[in-house]
Amino acid sequence: MQNLNGTTAHSQYFYSKLRLSSLLVISILLIASCGGGGDSQKGGPEISYTVSNQRVFEEGFFVIDAWETPTAGVTMSQISGPTATKLSNVNVFATRWQAPSLELDITEIMEFELKAIDDDGNVSTEVVSVEVIGFSGVGRVIGQYSPSLQLYEANSFNQLYGVRNTLEPQFIDEQEIVLFGKDNYSFTDYRLSDTLTVAGTYRNISQLVTNALSFNLLGSRDFNKELLVLDEVNNTVNWLTSNSSISDNASLLEADSFSIEAPCSFLGRVDTGQNFVWVGQRDRGLSVVRLEPIIVDDVTTFETEVIDEIGSGRSLCHLMTTVFPEDIYIRDYYDDSAFSNLIAVDYNSNSLVLYGDTNEDRHYEELSVIPIQGATDGSMKIVDVFSSGTASESPHYLAILMSDGEVDGKHSLTVIGQFDNNEFEQQVFSWTSGVPQSLVHGSFIGIRPGDQTRKDFAVVTKSPGQVLVFENIIPDGASIGETPVYSEPVSFDIEDGAGSAVTAYEDFILKTIEQGDVIYISYPDTGVVRSYTPSFEELNSFN
Repeated sequence: MQNLNGTTAHSQYFYSKLRLSSLLVISILLIASCGGGGDSQKGGPEISYTVSNQRVFEEGFFVIDAWETPTAGVTMSQISGPTATKLSNVNVFATRWQAPSLELDITEIMEFELKAIDDDGNVSTEVVSVEVIGFSGVGRVIGQYSPSLQLYEANSFNQLYGVRNTLEPQFIDEQEIVLFGKDNYSFTDYRLSDTLTVAGTYRNISQLVTNALSFNLLGSRDFNKELLVLDEVNNTVNWLTSNSSISDNASLLEADSFSIEAPCSFLGRVDTGQNFVWVGQRDRGLSVVRLEPIIVDDVTTFETEVIDEIGSGRSLCHLMTTVFPEDIYIRDYYDDSAFSNLIAVDYNSNSLVLYGDTNEDRHYEELSVIPIQGATDGSMKIVDVFSSGTASESPHYLAILMSDGEVDGKHSLTVIGQFDNNEFEQQVFSWTSGVPQSLVHGSFIGIRPGDQTRKDFAVVTKSPGQVLVFENIIPDGASIGETPVYSEPVSFDIEDGAGSAVTAYEDFILKTIEQGDVIYISYPDTGVVRSYTPSFEELNSFN
């Protein structure tokens, strides 16, 4: 491990024991047997079956599979209990089901009869029992975890990254990363978590970054999966990789790390001509860190060096590259410094700080400071930030969620876009009821079939529990690079006590192209994670 910023590295240690299997409070029972309880008939073929989930949450999915039964097919029907929905047949032996909504904190038993007939007309039956666990309140429960999870993002496999405190009481100030969700008969089961484990523990995770360095390491072969972990207490940036493709029991292990004071944001490169990254730091500004990969036996480590520092005293905890308006600075087309124009969000002053390398010597200068208009006074703090665009890709815009933390206080969402001639324009939405917790971005309402570029914003509030949806109203026929604008929000009710949230993609067996994305919300007090689909909710005007 190397020290940057002239500091002494804090010791960092990792546990080889992989604890992801202890994630779940509710155990998963995978039954493979020749009898499931209840009356059965044995005159025909011997029925052998499995059940994907013996205990399922309300509205959850499960599959009954009798693949090994020696016959041409098996029929299935429910014979007792609250009525499940038969979704589709996987094949002639297996059927997908969705459990009913109970809307109460109760557990019920569903029973299903499996029937098999041999060539002589002899019949066998088996009765399969499945428990359905009910929850009161709004939203489909996809999991319940102890300790509760802070959600970070869903990856392209529809798995979720989350962070939680470690289970061991002696390490209560430590955190670990979990990646959960596993394909189970073509739906994602978030109670199954053995697809990938993430090794190591941390003290204060400020950011997780997926696929951050792979662009920098063309030619390296050890980053089929990778994850960067920023730890503000240990003052480290940790690079985890896995050689294997997505499969059972794969692991993300630390490949390398470097020390740097209070890292709170990270931006990797997006083209093929540079060997450095940007690291935003709390109260210390910005460092540009040179990363030179060293590849030995197909294993990559780095030589690291800080090559520029600026902005001491600022907390630059969100970074994006962009193109500046002409009156600020236009990079020379032949500039070979590779220091792109940079926007840094300063969490201390509630402002955008614009940095450029005007001398083309790989040293940034502060060119301009743009106050965030939604920050009405010093009591408001930045809660969350989303940005889109790079120095080479349009559109360029940011959304900044702010709050004073009071139930009936001051809250705002400010969307800052770059329009004609890359000039900055701010669109501010303000409200007083509902403390915002998370900002998510996705196709939520007004879905246009086949249009994957038109994304809305949604703000999750804690008390009262609501989701505010800001529809992207970019005109029909707009180009993919046109900067969006947003309508006044509409809202729908959720359970009180919401915490972190992520955008995800509902299981394709239910999804239609008009449905749009879903929002997964974690509830810290109960450990429950609930799914909400804005396009299916009753939307109300929001005042």
